[in-house]
Amino acid sequence: MEPIPATQTKPIDWTLITRLTIELGHKSVLVCTSEQSEQPPSDELPTIKTLTADTAQQHQHPEAFVVVYDCIDTLSPANGQMLLGHLKNLISPNILVVTPTQSNWKLTDFIAMGFKAISSPLLKQIGYTGYYYDLCTYNHKRTWNNPKFWANPENFNKFRW
Repeated sequence: MEPIPATQTKPIDWTLITRLTIELGHKSVLVCTSEQSEQPPSDELPTIKTLTADTAQQHQHPEAFVVVYDCIDTLSPANGQMLLGHLKNLISPNILVVTPTQSNWKLTDFIAMGFKAISSPLLKQIGYTGYYYDLCTYNHKRTWNNPKFWANPENFNKFRW
């Protein structure tokens, strides 16, 4: 995956970001982009904050929802993974990555980081794809993964090895 220059990215579609944020059930959003931009006033969303991919590592305040908009391709693969890891681990339990359909990043790259592809007509009509990470649902519960099957209490005092 080769990074592409930031000049090839489209201008931020604030209406799209607002609609996706509301569609996913959030009231505020932190938008991570490749270049610093003005945040628009929004009647629908009370809080829209912005930061660039370069300054995201310094951001330490928890946010309810983050949109990484059209900037993942401008980073090297290692820096892109570090950005998404930082956002997932320290900043937000809910992340939406919006990237061009013809991105250098493939579905398997996002799945490896716990993201799921989302189907959105809003994104399809402008040639973009969305990948969503939700801490609460990314790892389904397994029936075998609980203390009942670890300790084998029925075998206590029966076997010695």
